[in-house]
Amino acid sequence: IASFQSAAANADWQNAPGFALFLTDQPGKESWPITGVSYILLYKEQTNAENAAAMLKFFDWCYTHGADIAEVRAAQGWELSAQVQPGEVEFVQEAGQRGLSLRVLRHNHVAASSTSDLRPEGLARCVQNAIELLDLSEPDPDARPADTSDMCQNPNTDLQLFDPELDALGTEEAISMALAAETAALQFDERLRLSEGASFGRASGTSVLVFSNGFEGVRRGTRASIVASPVAEDSGGKRRRGHYYTAHRFARELESAESVGKKAAERTVAQLGSRSVATCEAPV
Repeated sequence: IASFQSAAANADWQNAPGFALFLTDQPGKESWPITGVSYILLYKEQTNAENAAAMLKFFDWCYTHGADIAEVRAAQGWELSAQVQPGEVEFVQEAGQRGLSLRVLRHNHVAASSTSDLRPEGLARCVQNAIELLDLSEPDPDARPADTSDMCQNPNTDLQLFDPELDALGTEEAISMALAAETAALQFDERLRLSEGASFGRASGTSVLVFSNGFEGVRRGTRASIVASPVAEDSGGKRRRGHYYTAHRFARELESAESVGKKAAERTVAQLGSRSVATCEAPV
C-alpha cells in the first residue's frame, strides 16, 4: 500500500490525459516500479443522494473486503421416490431444491459459503459470510483455479446426461415399477414370504458454474434406480435378506422391474441353508 501511495503521490496527474495514467516507474524513493491502478468513474454531481451514499459505501466495502477470485455454483433439481411394502404403498415423496454455493480467494486464503435463500438479501449474506471467513482461513497456494488455457473451451457442450423420458416419469409410473419389482421377487419362490420393500426413485437437475476468470459451464442430468429387498424364512427361525438394484441416467438403460425382483429373489434364496465356516486359514 505504501508503494502505491508513493507512486500515486508523485505521478504527474495535472498533465495526464483524463485519468489514463500508468503508475509504472514513477519517481519517489518508496515508489515500486510496477505499481498499477484501477479506476471507477462517477458523476461528481449526483441527483440522488441516497443512491450516491450507497454506491460509495459499496466501493468502500469492495476495497476493504473484496476477494481476488470468486467461483459460484448455482443448482436446482427435482426428486421423486416411491416405496412399497409388502404390496402396499409405504410412501411417495416428491421434492425440489435449489441453492447457490460460493468459493472466494484472497491472497491465497480460501473460504466458502452456501445458501438456499436466493433473495437479494440472502445472496448478500452468503457473500458476506464467505468474505468474513477469509480472515479465519489458512493460506493455500494450491487452491487457485486452473488457468483458463487448461479449462474446457466449449463449456456448454451437451454432455448427454439428461433423459427427458426419465424426467417425465410421474407418481403412478413410480409406484407401478416398485410394485412390479416386489411382486416378481415374492412370486419367485414360495419361501419368500416377507419383504423389506421395493422402490423406484428418479432425480433431475441443472447446475451452472461461473468463475471470475471468465469460465462458464452448464450441466444438466438425470438418474434413476429400482431396488428390491425380499426376505426368506430359513431353518431355526432365521431370516435371510437379499437385494438387487439397477441404476442409470436413462430410462431405456434400466433393467426391467421384473428382472430386478427376480435377481433379488435369486440372491436371497441362495442364502438358504447357509452355515458358518469353521475358523481356518485359507488362501485369498
